[in-house]
Amino acid sequence: MYTFAPSPGTPVSPSALKIVLEGLGVPSADYYLKQAEIASRLALAEPDPEKARAMHVLALELFDKVARTQPSPPAEPTMPSDIIQRQ
Repeated sequence: MYTFAPSPGTPVSPSALKIVLEGLGVPSADYYLKQAEIASRLALAEPDPEKARAMHVLALELFDKVARTQPSPPAEPTMPSDIIQRQ
């Protein structure tokens, strides 16, 4: 695995950046769901109302990401097929 820690002001080649970004990948719906559940529990346990609200908003945003990352079911055909069956 490559490490990426250039010093400030150092130009980064596009190929080096691509190598780093390929290793990151896109989190799955399970990842977002777990993070959303943690954030919602933290919101309930937080005594400060402002922080609780911020955690609640974060949980809602993460639940939204769960819905967007889950694959949608295939669409049902709207018209019947025009296949003539033998009798």
